[in-house]
Amino acid sequence: KVPAPLDPNFSPLVLGKRKYLKAAKGCKDKLDWALLRSDGCGRYTLPVFPEKSEDVGASIYLAGVLIQEMLWQRSAYELQLSGPAKVCEALKAAYSIGGAYEFEVTSMPNVCGTPDRPFVVKILSSSAEMPEAKDTPQVCGKDASGCRLAFDLGKSDIKTVAVKDNEVLDSKETEWDVTNPDPDYHYNAILAAMKDTAKKLPKIEAIGGSATGTVSGDNEATWCDIFPNVPPDVYKAKVVDIFKRLAKEMAGDVPLKVINDG
Repeated sequence: KVPAPLDPNFSPLVLGKRKYLKAAKGCKDKLDWALLRSDGCGRYTLPVFPEKSEDVGASIYLAGVLIQEMLWQRSAYELQLSGPAKVCEALKAAYSIGGAYEFEVTSMPNVCGTPDRPFVVKILSSSAEMPEAKDTPQVCGKDASGCRLAFDLGKSDIKTVAVKDNEVLDSKETEWDVTNPDPDYHYNAILAAMKDTAKKLPKIEAIGGSATGTVSGDNEATWCDIFPNVPPDVYKAKVVDIFKRLAKEMAGDVPLKVINDG
C-alpha cells in the first residue's frame, strides 16, 4: 500500500507469501525441502498447486525464493527436495550452474568452508528420507562488566570500542582497504586499531567482534567477504584463524566471541 520511492513495484516477500498460502489453502500436494549444513539442517514444507495447474509456476517461483532466503540465513552444502516431479525438477535446474540461483550454488561451498566441494541438489522419493530439522544457536553473553574490547569489521572501516563496567571509555573508526590481497595487511590494520583503542583499558578480560560473511561457532573466518582478494590457498592458511590470532596477541587466552554482523 506504500510504494517504495526507489522501486515502486517492490513487493515484500512476506506479503506475497501470505497471499500465496491463502490461494493454495486447498492444495493437497506438498513440497518438502531440507538444507544440510555441518552443524544442522533447515526444513520447510510448502503447499503447491497441481502439476497440471496454470498456477504451478507460482509454486516453483515462491519455493525458489524461500530456499534462497533460507540459504543465506543458515547456509547449506546440499539441497534435498521431495514432492511433485515437475516442481522438483524445475527447482533442481534453478539451483544448478546456469540456473536462476547460480550465484547461490557457487557461493555456498565458500560459505560452508568447503570450496572444493560442489553444491549438491538431490530429489528424494519421500520427505521421510530427509534429516530432521536441527539448529545450533550460538549463545552470546550480555554482561559488559569488567574490561572488554570489541571490534566490528566493515567494508569501509574498522570500528573498535573499549568498555569498562558497562561504560564506553573509547571508540574509533579506522579506514582500511578491504581490496588488499595481503592477509598480513589486514591482520596488522585490525591489530593496530585494537591496540590504539585498548590504551584506555587497564587490562583486557574479554574480546568480542563481528564481521561480514560466515563466522563459525569456533570464531573462525570461514568465508568473510571483507577479504575478497586474498587467494583461496592463502585465505585458508592465514585468514581462517585470524580472529583467534588477533585475540591471542592482544590479550592471551581471554574469552573470545566473534559473530556475523547480520
